[in-house]
Amino acid sequence: MTTKTKERGLIVSDWEANAIREGRKTQRRQVAKLETDEAVFGWGCIGGQGFGFVVGPVTSRDDTRILRHPFGELGDRLWLREAWKPYACGDESAASMHIEYRADANDSRDNGRCITFEPDEFFDVVEKYINPTLTTEIEVLNEEHVINDGCEPVEERRTFIDPDKNPWRPSISMPRWAARTVVELVSVRVERLEDISEKDARAEGALAIWIDPETMDNLIPGHYSHREGFYDVWNNPNAKKGNPWKANPWVWVPEFKVIEGAA
Repeated sequence: MTTKTKERGLIVSDWEANAIREGRKTQRRQVAKLETDEAVFGWGCIGGQGFGFVVGPVTSRDDTRILRHPFGELGDRLWLREAWKPYACGDESAASMHIEYRADANDSRDNGRCITFEPDEFFDVVEKYINPTLTTEIEVLNEEHVINDGCEPVEERRTFIDPDKNPWRPSISMPRWAARTVVELVSVRVERLEDISEKDARAEGALAIWIDPETMDNLIPGHYSHREGFYDVWNNPNAKKGNPWKANPWVWVPEFKVIEGAA
Protein backbone atom coordinates (compact mmCIF):
# COMPACT_ATOMS: atom_id res chain seq x y z
CA MET A 1 0.00 0.00 0.00
CA THR A 2 1.51 3.31 -1.07
CA THR A 3 1.11 6.52 0.90
CA LYS A 4 -0.10 9.54 -1.05
CA THR A 5 2.38 12.40 -1.08
CA LYS A 6 1.08 15.44 0.76
CA GLU A 7 1.83 19.11 0.20
CA ARG A 8 2.15 21.96 2.69
CA GLY A 9 2.91 25.65 2.28
CA LEU A 10 6.19 27.06 3.62
CA ILE A 11 6.42 30.82 4.17
CA VAL A 12 9.77 32.24 3.02
CA SER A 13 11.38 35.66 2.73
CA ASP A 14 12.56 37.10 -0.59
CA TRP A 15 16.21 36.12 -0.13
CA GLU A 16 15.22 32.62 1.02
CA ALA A 17 13.07 32.14 -2.08
CA ASN A 18 16.00 33.00 -4.33
CA ALA A 19 18.54 30.98 -2.33
CA ILE A 20 16.33 27.87 -2.40
CA ARG A 21 15.62 28.16 -6.13
CA GLU A 22 19.34 28.57 -6.85
CA GLY A 23 20.28 25.56 -4.72
CA ARG A 24 22.22 27.63 -2.16
CA LYS A 25 19.77 26.87 0.64
CA THR A 26 18.76 23.28 1.41
CA GLN A 27 18.02 23.66 5.14
CA ARG A 28 15.74 26.00 7.04
CA ARG A 29 15.81 26.04 10.83
CA GLN A 30 12.79 27.08 12.85
CA VAL A 31 12.03 27.04 16.56
CA ALA A 32 10.70 23.78 18.00
CA LYS A 33 8.18 23.92 20.83
CA LEU A 34 10.27 22.58 23.68
CA GLU A 35 10.60 24.03 27.16
CA THR A 36 14.03 25.32 28.20
CA ASP A 37 14.40 22.53 30.78
CA GLU A 38 13.46 19.76 28.32
CA ALA A 39 15.77 17.46 26.39
CA VAL A 40 15.39 15.31 23.29
CA PHE A 41 15.96 11.61 23.94
CA GLY A 42 15.76 10.47 20.32
CA TRP A 43 13.16 8.92 18.03
CA GLY A 44 10.71 6.54 19.63
CA CYS A 45 7.16 5.58 20.50
CA ILE A 46 5.01 6.23 23.55
CA GLY A 47 1.82 4.26 24.06
CA GLY A 48 -1.20 6.23 22.93
CA GLN A 49 0.96 8.96 21.34
CA GLY A 50 2.56 7.06 18.47
CA PHE A 51 6.00 7.66 16.98
CA GLY A 52 8.00 10.88 17.08
CA PHE A 53 10.83 12.57 18.95
CA VAL A 54 10.71 11.64 22.63
CA VAL A 55 11.18 14.74 24.79
CA GLY A 56 10.88 15.47 28.47
CA PRO A 57 12.52 17.01 31.57
CA VAL A 58 16.31 16.87 31.63
CA THR A 59 16.35 15.38 35.14
CA SER A 60 13.82 12.62 34.56
CA ARG A 61 12.28 10.43 31.88
CA ASP A 62 9.13 9.76 33.87
CA ASP A 63 7.17 12.55 32.18
CA THR A 64 8.11 12.19 28.53
CA ARG A 65 5.97 13.07 25.52
CA ILE A 66 6.08 12.77 21.75
CA LEU A 67 7.02 15.86 19.74
CA ARG A 68 6.19 15.89 16.03
CA HIS A 69 7.61 18.26 13.48
CA PRO A 70 5.26 20.32 11.26
CA PHE A 71 6.69 19.31 7.87
CA GLY A 72 4.90 16.01 7.24
CA GLU A 73 6.48 12.70 6.24
CA LEU A 74 9.78 12.28 4.43
CA GLY A 75 9.07 12.58 0.72
CA ASP A 76 6.22 15.04 1.26
CA ARG A 77 6.40 18.34 -0.57
CA LEU A 78 6.54 21.95 0.55
CA TRP A 79 5.52 24.75 -1.81
CA LEU A 80 7.12 28.11 -1.17
CA ARG A 81 4.79 30.94 -0.20
CA GLU A 82 6.50 34.21 -1.14
CA ALA A 83 5.48 37.83 -1.59
CA TRP A 84 3.59 38.13 -4.89
CA LYS A 85 1.00 40.00 -6.92
CA PRO A 86 -1.29 39.30 -9.87
CA TYR A 87 -0.02 41.81 -12.38
CA ALA A 88 -2.61 41.42 -15.11
CA CYS A 89 -5.50 39.16 -16.02
CA GLY A 90 -6.56 38.14 -19.47
CA ASP A 91 -9.89 38.77 -21.12
CA GLU A 92 -12.68 36.20 -21.12
CA SER A 93 -11.14 34.24 -24.00
CA ALA A 94 -7.63 34.13 -22.54
CA ALA A 95 -8.60 33.11 -18.96
CA SER A 96 -5.03 33.67 -17.76
CA MET A 97 -3.29 35.61 -15.04
CA HIS A 98 0.24 36.96 -14.86
CA ILE A 99 2.02 36.55 -11.50
CA GLU A 100 5.08 38.48 -10.35
CA TYR A 101 7.26 37.71 -7.34
CA ARG A 102 8.91 40.34 -5.16
CA ALA A 103 12.08 38.24 -4.94
CA ASP A 104 12.60 39.02 -8.64
CA ALA A 105 12.04 42.77 -8.31
CA ASN A 106 15.70 43.52 -9.06
CA ASP A 107 16.22 40.69 -11.55
CA SER A 108 15.53 41.61 -15.16
CA ARG A 109 15.92 37.94 -16.19
CA ASP A 110 12.67 36.84 -14.54
CA ASN A 111 9.37 38.58 -15.21
CA GLY A 112 7.06 36.18 -13.43
CA ARG A 113 4.85 33.56 -15.00
CA CYS A 114 1.52 33.30 -16.77
CA ILE A 115 -1.05 30.84 -15.42
CA THR A 116 -3.99 29.67 -17.52
CA PHE A 117 -7.27 28.55 -15.94
CA GLU A 118 -10.44 26.91 -17.08
CA PRO A 119 -12.96 29.71 -17.80
CA ASP A 120 -15.25 28.97 -14.84
CA GLU A 121 -12.28 28.63 -12.47
CA PHE A 122 -10.75 31.84 -13.84
CA PHE A 123 -13.79 33.92 -12.88
CA ASP A 124 -13.64 32.55 -9.32
CA VAL A 125 -9.94 33.44 -9.06
CA VAL A 126 -10.52 36.96 -10.38
CA GLU A 127 -13.41 37.53 -7.99
CA LYS A 128 -11.30 36.39 -5.02
CA TYR A 129 -7.93 37.93 -5.79
CA ILE A 130 -8.54 40.93 -8.04
CA ASN A 131 -9.85 44.00 -6.25
CA PRO A 132 -11.85 46.15 -8.69
CA THR A 133 -10.22 49.28 -7.23
CA LEU A 134 -6.87 48.04 -8.57
CA THR A 135 -8.02 47.86 -12.18
CA THR A 136 -7.98 50.37 -15.01
CA GLU A 137 -10.05 50.22 -18.21
CA ILE A 138 -8.31 51.33 -21.39
CA GLU A 139 -9.29 51.36 -25.06
CA VAL A 140 -7.25 49.12 -27.36
CA LEU A 141 -7.38 48.32 -31.06
CA ASN A 142 -8.11 44.67 -31.66
CA GLU A 143 -5.81 43.84 -34.57
CA GLU A 144 -7.04 40.25 -34.68
CA HIS A 145 -10.10 41.30 -36.71
CA VAL A 146 -7.82 42.94 -39.28
CA ILE A 147 -5.73 39.81 -39.73
CA ASN A 148 -8.58 37.30 -39.77
CA ASP A 149 -11.38 39.26 -41.40
CA GLY A 150 -9.62 41.95 -43.39
CA CYS A 151 -11.70 44.70 -41.76
CA GLU A 152 -10.77 47.85 -39.90
CA PRO A 153 -9.40 47.60 -36.32
CA VAL A 154 -12.15 47.51 -33.71
CA GLU A 155 -11.88 49.55 -30.53
CA GLU A 156 -12.50 47.51 -27.41
CA ARG A 157 -12.38 48.30 -23.72
CA ARG A 158 -10.36 45.83 -21.64
CA THR A 159 -9.61 45.73 -17.96
CA PHE A 160 -6.04 45.50 -16.70
CA ILE A 161 -4.45 45.57 -13.28
CA ASP A 162 -2.96 49.00 -12.75
CA PRO A 163 0.63 48.40 -11.52
CA ASP A 164 0.57 51.73 -9.69
CA LYS A 165 -2.39 50.58 -7.60
CA ASN A 166 -1.27 47.00 -7.04
CA PRO A 167 0.99 46.55 -3.96
CA TRP A 168 2.97 43.42 -3.16
CA ARG A 169 0.91 40.88 -1.26
CA PRO A 170 2.36 39.12 1.80
CA SER A 171 3.63 35.57 1.43
CA ILE A 172 1.01 34.20 3.81
CA SER A 173 -1.70 35.20 1.30
CA MET A 174 -0.21 33.20 -1.60
CA PRO A 175 -2.50 30.41 -2.87
CA ARG A 176 -1.08 27.10 -4.09
CA TRP A 177 -1.71 27.85 -7.77
CA ALA A 178 0.50 30.94 -7.63
CA ALA A 179 3.54 29.10 -6.18
CA ARG A 180 6.43 28.52 -8.56
CA THR A 181 8.80 26.50 -6.35
CA VAL A 182 8.23 23.10 -4.75
CA VAL A 183 10.74 21.21 -2.59
CA GLU A 184 10.75 17.63 -1.33
CA LEU A 185 11.44 16.86 2.33
CA VAL A 186 14.58 14.72 2.60
CA SER A 187 15.21 14.60 6.36
CA VAL A 188 14.26 16.26 9.66
CA ARG A 189 16.09 16.41 12.96
CA VAL A 190 15.95 18.53 16.10
CA GLU A 191 18.94 20.15 17.80
CA ARG A 192 20.10 23.23 19.66
CA LEU A 193 20.54 26.30 17.48
CA GLU A 194 24.19 26.83 18.40
CA ASP A 195 25.04 23.25 17.44
CA ILE A 196 24.96 24.24 13.77
CA SER A 197 28.14 23.27 11.94
CA GLU A 198 30.03 25.26 9.32
CA LYS A 199 28.73 22.88 6.64
CA ASP A 200 25.12 23.27 7.79
CA ALA A 201 25.45 27.06 8.02
CA ARG A 202 26.45 27.03 4.37
CA ALA A 203 23.44 24.79 3.59
CA GLU A 204 21.30 27.49 5.25
CA GLY A 205 22.41 29.85 2.51
CA ALA A 206 24.44 32.04 4.88
CA LEU A 207 27.26 34.09 3.39
CA ALA A 208 30.76 33.63 4.78
CA ILE A 209 31.93 36.49 7.01
CA TRP A 210 35.56 37.32 7.74
CA ILE A 211 36.48 36.72 11.39
CA ASP A 212 39.24 39.05 12.56
CA PRO A 213 41.78 37.27 14.82
CA GLU A 214 41.83 40.30 17.15
CA THR A 215 38.27 39.49 18.17
CA MET A 216 39.31 35.98 19.17
CA ASP A 217 42.37 36.80 21.35
CA ASN A 218 44.59 35.59 18.51
CA LEU A 219 43.90 31.97 19.47
CA ILE A 220 42.50 31.21 16.00
CA PRO A 221 43.81 32.72 12.73
CA GLY A 222 41.54 35.05 10.83
CA HIS A 223 39.17 33.15 8.52
CA TYR A 224 35.84 33.22 6.70
CA SER A 225 32.91 31.62 8.51
CA HIS A 226 29.46 30.68 7.18
CA ARG A 227 28.47 29.95 10.77
CA GLU A 228 29.15 33.57 11.71
CA GLY A 229 27.08 34.64 8.71
CA PHE A 230 24.21 32.47 9.89
CA TYR A 231 24.22 34.36 13.20
CA ASP A 232 22.84 37.40 11.32
CA VAL A 233 20.53 35.28 9.15
CA TRP A 234 18.93 33.91 12.31
CA ASN A 235 18.88 37.00 14.51
CA ASN A 236 17.39 39.42 12.00
CA PRO A 237 13.89 37.85 12.02
CA ASN A 238 14.00 35.82 15.24
CA ALA A 239 15.54 38.06 17.93
CA LYS A 240 12.50 40.35 17.97
CA LYS A 241 10.28 37.27 18.34
CA GLY A 242 12.04 36.31 21.59
CA ASN A 243 14.31 33.66 20.10
CA PRO A 244 17.75 35.29 19.71
CA TRP A 245 20.91 33.31 18.98
CA LYS A 246 22.12 33.64 22.57
CA ALA A 247 18.95 31.93 23.86
CA ASN A 248 20.09 28.80 22.00
CA PRO A 249 16.57 27.41 21.47
CA TRP A 250 15.74 23.93 20.22
CA VAL A 251 15.14 24.07 16.46
CA TRP A 252 13.77 21.85 13.75
CA VAL A 253 16.24 21.23 10.93
CA PRO A 254 14.38 20.19 7.77
CA GLU A 255 16.51 19.36 4.74
CA PHE A 256 14.99 19.45 1.28
CA LYS A 257 15.68 19.47 -2.46
CA VAL A 258 14.04 21.48 -5.22
CA ILE A 259 11.84 19.43 -7.57
CA GLU A 260 9.97 22.28 -9.29
CA GLY A 261 11.01 25.85 -10.06
CA ALA A 262 14.80 25.69 -9.84
CA ALA A 263 16.46 28.88 -11.11
